[in-house]
Amino acid sequence: MVGHGPRHLLKTALHEVGALRRQSTLLHRQWRPRGVPLPSHSQEDVVFLLHGFLATAGVFEPLERHLRSEGIEHIASFSYHPFRSVPSLGAELRERILGIPARARLHLVGHSLGGVVARFYAQELGGASRIEQIISLASPFHGTTTARKLPASLGRFTPILQEMTPDSPLLARLRQGTLDIPHTSVVAGADLLVSPPHSAAFPGSQVVVLEGVGHNGLLFDERAARLVSERILARRAQRAAE
Repeated sequence: MVGHGPRHLLKTALHEVGALRRQSTLLHRQWRPRGVPLPSHSQEDVVFLLHGFLATAGVFEPLERHLRSEGIEHIASFSYHPFRSVPSLGAELRERILGIPARARLHLVGHSLGGVVARFYAQELGGASRIEQIISLASPFHGTTTARKLPASLGRFTPILQEMTPDSPLLARLRQGTLDIPHTSVVAGADLLVSPPHSAAFPGSQVVVLEGVGHNGLLFDERAARLVSERILARRAQRAAE
């Protein structure tokens, strides 16, 4: 993150306010879980989108439009309430993926908490064999100091808050694990929620820092959308060449 002066922080905060306002107009969409109606023998690319804390799958609408414009048509998702835990969300993801053809090329794309859930499913629940790659967008794999600033009493109702602290045993366990699948960590260089921003870099993954964009602004950033589609199409081309 560059330019830590008051003017830069104000500009970043105003951009995030705009992103949150835009996100609020999308929250009511995509409440229902979405699978992909593919034949059981299908080997198509399927993108599974996982949203962050206090959001819904509707926030991915701009990214979805971009993916479809690039010929990536099969997109799955589900929305969840905030009173959950990472293990419970990972278990639900596992159940949802059971409805996707076993030979489909599955790409997990998670924003914030969603990236942690994707990694948990892959490492802790045996999902690695189903996955082509993970792309995490501003996911706090090293925790975030922001989680410590919220009332401790909330942790009784929302386990996620404790799981996202820098000293979280769950995150420590994930960071110690290894997977033989590609993982791209996209870091929002002006992230004010995942603090410090490089907490979003998973150990051993390919790290891409997008400067000048905040945590929620990443959902609407054209560079982030292009990166996601390029990684998916690159894996498609690689498989075709094998």
